[in-house]
Amino acid sequence: MKRYKQLVMAGVVLSTVGVLAGCSTGHGTNPITKATNITGTINRTTSTSANTSNMPTGVTTQSTPYLTVNSPAGHSFKPGSSIKVNGVVDGRLKSSSKVTASLYWGNKANSSRLVHTQTYDVANGGTFGGDFNVPNTSFVGASGGEFVLVIQYPNAKSVTTPMATPEVKAVSSATAGMAHLNLTNAQINNIQDALKHIDASNPVSMKFGNGGKVFVPTEIPKGEKFLGADSGGNVEFGTYVTLNFSGFKVMCGDKAVSQMAIKKTNTVQLANGATGTWYVSDPSAGGTTYYLMTSNGSTYITFYSNLKTVSHDEFQEMAGSMTFLGLFQ
Repeated sequence: MKRYKQLVMAGVVLSTVGVLAGCSTGHGTNPITKATNITGTINRTTSTSANTSNMPTGVTTQSTPYLTVNSPAGHSFKPGSSIKVNGVVDGRLKSSSKVTASLYWGNKANSSRLVHTQTYDVANGGTFGGDFNVPNTSFVGASGGEFVLVIQYPNAKSVTTPMATPEVKAVSSATAGMAHLNLTNAQINNIQDALKHIDASNPVSMKFGNGGKVFVPTEIPKGEKFLGADSGGNVEFGTYVTLNFSGFKVMCGDKAVSQMAIKKTNTVQLANGATGTWYVSDPSAGGTTYYLMTSNGSTYITFYSNLKTVSHDEFQEMAGSMTFLGLFQ
């Protein structure tokens, strides 16, 4: 089962005792390696209306790395709000380094989905900080859900702090038909086998080509099945890995697409804050295919399908939940 499930479930447990955990992203290891008691923090379990959560403020630790999270006025955490995030990761990092803050939504029974990601510049001494802008989108799930903020920095370590444990009962029509994607070990091995054909140096890393990475949706439409992966290279996508599902495909490539004979239709903002662009093929070329393209770092992600078994909204939901597979093995 995927490690990002373990990561968020660990955050659920930690939220009841008020700790900040240091996490390792090494392969084949338990994500939680140590925990430090937080001082001056009151953790509460609250029952709140959908799309709103209370969260502790001033969460901090007394050693490096540490993270401070200041909630908005009234401790209201909801779509469109802004959170103050600052901390120190490692004073030995170069001032040009970047810190990535990722907000996940999960619950005690199921794994998380990525809500939003932002990057911050590391200053001298390893300090970073700024606003974390929560996208104006719905947070839905079973009761017992929570938000978890993960800070990652260049030496492959991360800091995780639980945000809150609200009770969420409402389910929006846009996400009611989605289910969490669980990949078995055999399916992960299948993806690694596909990587061996294009980059045999280290397929376990889930990286390939010129900065490409394998990203997977944390949610897929109910009834969809993962069929397998393949890989290759061409002038349009560069080096790529394709994840084949029963009603759609996801291609992760290391080159921005610029030469395909498809028509741009519109641009949308995804749940993770990224931009998604819709395209459609010429029906005279043998049937209509719809494409939703987005990117994450040096990876260019393309969803495509005839949309007979999945919808536009479901495509956008998946594209906004993409997670790097190598991070959670």
